[in-house]
Amino acid sequence: KDYNTVINVIDLIDNIGEVDINSQEAISKARTTYDGLNEDFKALVNNYDKLIEAEKSLDSLKLTVQQVIDLIDAIGEVNSDSGEAITTARMAYDNLSEDLKEKITNYDLLTEAEKEYAALKEVATLIEAIPEVNKDNVKESALKIQKALEAYNTLTEEQRSKITNISKLNDAIKTTAEINHSVNIDGNQISVEGLEWNIKLVIEDISDEARETLTKEAGDKGILALYDI
Repeated sequence: KDYNTVINVIDLIDNIGEVDINSQEAISKARTTYDGLNEDFKALVNNYDKLIEAEKSLDSLKLTVQQVIDLIDAIGEVNSDSGEAITTARMAYDNLSEDLKEKITNYDLLTEAEKEYAALKEVATLIEAIPEVNKDNVKESALKIQKALEAYNTLTEEQRSKITNISKLNDAIKTTAEINHSVNIDGNQISVEGLEWNIKLVIEDISDEARETLTKEAGDKGILALYDI
């Protein structure tokens, strides 16, 4: 009976074949049967080294699967800075064989993260393209600000909270507003409040006809300056 068991163990080990992630049952059965032998009969199992190698190979595959699962879990809550973590997880998953891919229990988290990041990345990229606003580039910058703002406004409130460079957009809008809403005329700094950020304040000398009319209406009160706004 014990000799038959030895032969059975040898056959069980040989039948493991090429190890893949689904070899667990065959390897476990061979190991359990082998461990049931006494030491003398264990010595007769001439392919025991194959069982050892099979167990090592399976452990390596399990580790690979777990590493990919961990990489996906490490993505965490997606924001506009999640690109590197998502790319790393995707590359690791794509490098797996088809049978290993089936063992990735959180793959849906990866696909959801990719979809979420795509929407956030578009907005973050548009914001990043906005230059540092100054008087020389304010008109060009306003076009880029408007494009980024329109894309940002298509996001949900939750998605907006995940745009990590939103302060750059807000600062650009503030600076553009300050430039657009202030004009220096004859050494006088004139500014207005309450206008939209992209409306430019333009001040020009009034016509001679309007100046004459207003001067008459002012009488002896005196007029410092007259402008069309």
